This record gives sequence, C-alpha cells and structure tokens, in this order.
Amino acid sequence: MNPNEECLKEDDLISDLPDHIIHEILRFLPIKSAAQTLILSHRWKNVFSSIPYLDFTTIAASPPNLYIPPHVTRLRIPMEPPTDVKDINFLNKVFSLHDTNFAIKTLKLKSSELSSRAFNLLIQYQKINDIEELYVKVKNIPYFDIPWNIINCGRLRVLTLNIIFDDFQDLIKPSVMKREFKFLHTMSLHKIVGIKRKIRNEGYKRK
Repeated sequence: MNPNEECLKEDDLISDLPDHIIHEILRFLPIKSAAQTLILSHRWKNVFSSIPYLDFTTIAASPPNLYIPPHVTRLRIPMEPPTDVKDINFLNKVFSLHDTNFAIKTLKLKSSELSSRAFNLLIQYQKINDIEELYVKVKNIPYFDIPWNIINCGRLRVLTLNIIFDDFQDLIKPSVMKREFKFLHTMSLHKIVGIKRKIRNEGYKRK
C-alpha cells in the first residue's frame, strides 16, 4: 500500500466525501495546489482527473522581459508578460490527465499562449469540451482569435472577456452571437480595446 494512503486512512473524512463535493473544495485552491492532490492516492488522482473546473488564471505570471513600443507605453496599455514554458507544460499535463468521461464545464485562461494552447487541446480532447463558463484574459498582442467553432456555444452560459489587442472587430461576429449563443445569460466585457482603433478614436498625437 502507498504510504500516503496509509496516512490518509486514519481520520480521513475528506476522502470519504462524494467526488462533486471534493470538486467544489478544489475549485477554491490555485490549480497547481489542486493538482498536487494527485500524489495522495489513486482515489485523489481520479478526483482531480474528473474535475469540471479548470482555472489557469491562478498561475503566477512570469516577470515581464519584453520590449514595449513607445506608442503602447504612452497609451498606458499593459504588455502581456511572457508565459513560462513550465506553465504551458503544466496545462498540457492537466488536459492529458483529464478523464474523457467527464466534461470541462468551466475554463478560465490568461495569456495568449496558454489560451491558444488550451483551445488547441480542446480540439484534441473533444469529449471533454462541454464548456458552460468561459473566461479569457489577454493583453496587447497583434491578433487573437477565440475558435467559437470548437467551443460548444450552445451550452455557453457565462462569457467573460478581458482583452487588449490590435484589432477587436472580428473577435465576436454578430452572426455567431445570434446563431450560437442560445443559452448565454451573462456576458462581461472588461477593457475590450483595439489598439489601432484606440489610437484613431482618442486622437493619439506624438509628443
């Protein structure tokens, strides 16, 4: 028997709880902390691999080390810090461990690299794609596209976007809104800015 399992046998009330209750407990932890429960026992590995809430916004950002264009600095538009390759590998691991018999209901993402990778994985693991709540936070990139065709918009109930990039006009097309978002009841848009449009609309002038 695994030594960790022996330790858990004594007065381990949490492990006796139903999976959906433990899922609710784990959703309040940073995702990397929740993932550490995998090592406790085979039971806990199964619990984490079936969790319907994946919140990658709790991953700490890497220190910024990018060139910031002068016009972006003057407009006070924050640059997106680089994504650590370890964080990308962690996201890959979480998706690969996820039990295909259990769908992902809530997906929260930050950074263009993590978001793009997650969307690519949703194509690879289509059985777990049943998203009802989607949160995306991206800062200052040349172009960003949410592949609505791979997200089951018919199930989507909550959509939260916090995005700054060069051109926002094609992110959500009216045809998609009208045709696909049948059950959407909450949409939150934060700091949705197209930099090119911002320069034009605000009459940006060089000093």
